[in-house]
Amino acid sequence: MPKTVAVIFGGKSAEHEVSVISGKSVAKNLDPKKFKVRQIFIDKKAIWHKNGKKQTAESCLKGADVAFPVLHGNYGEDGTIQGLFEMLNVPYVGCGVTQSVLGMDKEFSKIIWQQNSLPVCKFKAVTKGDWLKSKRPLVKEILKLKFPLFVKPANLGSSVGITKVKTPKDLEKAIRLAFSYGYKIIVEEGVVDAREIEVSVLGADTIISSICGEIIPANEFYDYEAKYSDVGSKLLIPAPIDRKTASQIKKTAEEAYKLLNLDSLARADFLLSKKSGKFVINEVNTMPGFTPISMYPKLWEASGLPYQKLLTKLISIAEQNFRQKSGWKI
Repeated sequence: MPKTVAVIFGGKSAEHEVSVISGKSVAKNLDPKKFKVRQIFIDKKAIWHKNGKKQTAESCLKGADVAFPVLHGNYGEDGTIQGLFEMLNVPYVGCGVTQSVLGMDKEFSKIIWQQNSLPVCKFKAVTKGDWLKSKRPLVKEILKLKFPLFVKPANLGSSVGITKVKTPKDLEKAIRLAFSYGYKIIVEEGVVDAREIEVSVLGADTIISSICGEIIPANEFYDYEAKYSDVGSKLLIPAPIDRKTASQIKKTAEEAYKLLNLDSLARADFLLSKKSGKFVINEVNTMPGFTPISMYPKLWEASGLPYQKLLTKLISIAEQNFRQKSGWKI
């Protein structure tokens, strides 16, 4: 008998629209012989809908064998909804509560990687409270970083709220924009001649990684428009890099995944210098896009794991994680 999978999409984050596309793609591609799909939509006011009707979250999830939250950004991949699933005792696809928090927060993840000798760019994290109290000394600290700088919300994805800052005069405007999406921002040194390399990672007890892919952004960097609009960005799979570099990047992706104790899936993003050949890990995304043009499923498909089988594997991992947690003493 097919298992009921509650595919959840939408949400009240700035990545709502991308989540809807991802969620519908997942729902369409689940194996109909193994799964019965229940589509659940969360609107921008955080109201849940099943079959077009407003319902409580508990009602929407009642009777589901597994939840598949294809939710990006705040309230989706930051540990929030994962805590709800834990409270309702529902198996779910994706990393656990703590792991989601660590993966989502760019400051926390970079600190952990940095302390374990993984290559990261120089950065400065700033909270809204500190900015309002100590703007001048914070600007002074930030200006110690080398331009160009990237200013971004510390807890958001899909390149929402990101600005490439080339001169000091543009810094405060970029900071105000980033703060409009959250209480904490991160300012990073840019890799001047960067190539954008991505790796898909999968697993809990056994971790595997895909081949490397490269993004050639249509815009100056891979911003929201370049990611989701038809403006000519290209995905090169496999990435045209030498075997040694590809192996090192894959190894670093798996190590970054392990250090955050991730236990389901993530896409690891790297910046590779064209001149020096050195790379840094930029971030991980614990619920990457599942749109028809998204890199995460495309990398797995090129690595021999088609989209439908990938989704089945993720549900299997969710059930395995749930069985392990069910054996814990409370």
